[in-house]
Amino acid sequence: MPIDLLALATSAVTTFLMPYAKAGLEKIATAFSEQLGKQAADYAGELTGKVWQTVTTAFSAPKEQTTLELFREDPDAMQTMLIKKLHEKLTQDENLAQTLDNLINQPGPDGATTGAQIMHAGIAGIADLRGANLSNAKGVVISGVVMGDQSVTKPAAKSIG
Repeated sequence: MPIDLLALATSAVTTFLMPYAKAGLEKIATAFSEQLGKQAADYAGELTGKVWQTVTTAFSAPKEQTTLELFREDPDAMQTMLIKKLHEKLTQDENLAQTLDNLINQPGPDGATTGAQIMHAGIAGIADLRGANLSNAKGVVISGVVMGDQSVTKPAAKSIG
């Protein structure tokens, strides 16, 4: 399956580089650890560092270094520009594209790939059903969208059928 280079650039920047630029690797590892557990946090932190290193190594020219520096200073304002520049790099360098794709889409410590990407959606959801056995299931409802204040009591889900 050919690599979608724009999706790859977008995923690298939004999923890995944005949190890295905003919080730094130590804070990312701490946040992951609180949410995912130590093994997953170590893996995610290490992977984020590898993606950051891969991209910063690819941006070696002085003008490219300036782009990265501006991104570090204001990730929100420079996100679109970095995606564009990384997409250009990936288009020009097949090895870089393959390396980055392998990093981002490699299986996690449990052997499963946990990445997902939804683009240009107003509301979206992902149900992680790894290990579930839904064979012969009937009337299964899997849903959930939380918007706004999460401290408000949520009504129980109802299933029709």
